[in-house]
Amino acid sequence: MKDCVIIILNIIYSTFKWKKLNRIFNFFGAVPLIGIERRRIGSDGDGVTTLVGFHGCNLRCRYCLNPQSITEGREWRWYTPEMLYKEIRKDEIYFNQTGGGICFGGGEPLKYADFIRRFKILCNDNWKITIETSLNVSEKQLYSIIGIVDKFIIDIKDMNSYIYKSYTGVNNTLVLNNLQHLISKGYANKIIIRVPSITGFNSETDIQKSMNIIQEIGIDDIEQLTYLTTKAKTSIPDENSINVGKMICNYLKSIRADFAQAHNINYQTTDCTYQGFCTGTCPACESELKYLTKKYREIIKRN
Repeated sequence: MKDCVIIILNIIYSTFKWKKLNRIFNFFGAVPLIGIERRRIGSDGDGVTTLVGFHGCNLRCRYCLNPQSITEGREWRWYTPEMLYKEIRKDEIYFNQTGGGICFGGGEPLKYADFIRRFKILCNDNWKITIETSLNVSEKQLYSIIGIVDKFIIDIKDMNSYIYKSYTGVNNTLVLNNLQHLISKGYANKIIIRVPSITGFNSETDIQKSMNIIQEIGIDDIEQLTYLTTKAKTSIPDENSINVGKMICNYLKSIRADFAQAHNINYQTTDCTYQGFCTGTCPACESELKYLTKKYREIIKRN
């Protein structure tokens, strides 16, 4: 019943953008998302992951990678933990076979720590929980969730306080304190730090200084990346993007085949003859996944 109410409210909100509906969503324990992206490989933790993006952030970065997350009225849909679980669990086979799971990003996912904790209760214990965060949140929000997180991916911006505030509009005191807390609790091996090159804000020397400081405090898993300062122009998918889609498709197909063999499920993969742009899946692939999921749940019930 509650889920039906949320679905109806989402339809109304997407049409009229009535802010007064926010209180009703909150009453039902629903939170705003900017999107859900399935079948991500190698970018958001181990294995096959589903990225869940929250709306809302404490920062106001000059080159926000997801500006819809801080723009009023750009909420995609509101979800309860139960609704999200029903949506996510369709990829349970991929999670279990590859050691994958859910990556919460945004926006700032730790703003919704209570939601994530309630979601985790519903999950299979094998599902990994990854958090992509700026770590610029209250201690309470971080402390309430660290026990259920398998991996933190932290976008540190820059360790220099002046550069950080110039870029984000806020200081990095909470970031540094929270990072030290995670390390003191033995979480250093569960942390990936991303140090971006931000045009007009930090230099290669600044970046190297940040990386040196991060290593000195006990974190070795550091990734350097470059922020895009302008939106990429939409273009027709090229041959490389088409090939990547087909590679993902073949990889997921091999996961399904291995799963079926491991559980003695009668399963035949079909050769894909599609020649256009491939996103990594299609209705035929989804049908095969749905079939295997159904058979697997029948096995669980019998046992």
